Amino acid sequence: MNLMAAERLRELKGPKVLHRLEEIWHTFYCETLPMLEAILYMVKHKGRPCIRTTTLATFRDVVFLFTNVEDAIIRGKRNLPPGIRHAILILQCVNDSYPPSKNKLKIEFLAAQICSSYIGYYGLYQNGHLIVTSNEPMIISKRRPSADVGGPRRISRPFSIQPQQMDTLNQIFKNAVRHKTPKGRRPLR
Repeated sequence: MNLMAAERLRELKGPKVLHRLEEIWHTFYCETLPMLEAILYMVKHKGRPCIRTTTLATFRDVVFLFTNVEDAIIRGKRNLPPGIRHAILILQCVNDSYPPSKNKLKIEFLAAQICSSYIGYYGLYQNGHLIVTSNEPMIISKRRPSADVGGPRRISRPFSIQPQQMDTLNQIFKNAVRHKTPKGRRPLR
């Protein structure tokens, strides 16, 4: 997934953008994400987000919210493609910082639009409208300034991989491919 796909999505309008985004989400979620998780399985993430969290947050920020999909979802929420509903519900579970980033709050708003009752950072939503506000934003605003040195606590991404780890990852990937090679085909070397 790259910015070119997001740029092409930006040119589409209305239901077309939702159907194309649904196709991209399906490919990403069913093929790309599992492959990345398998390839990077051995990468340790002590105190850092796992590969899945990092990848989903990046997809949310770079592809899903890069397009102006909010208007199309709000207008067509009655006939929303199931893949878009699935994407919103999965992406709203990704916590990459606290307090939540602007993109996390955008996804929460979209989830509140498609779910009849939804509890988010700002409170309880009913049919897309905030009906009970949460005290959490007020509590966060009263925190000591020293607790937020440099802004909100961010979960770092991406993390660096040493050259030796990259060689190990390449070897693991080659071994995995070698064991999955269909009969009659030569394994990679």
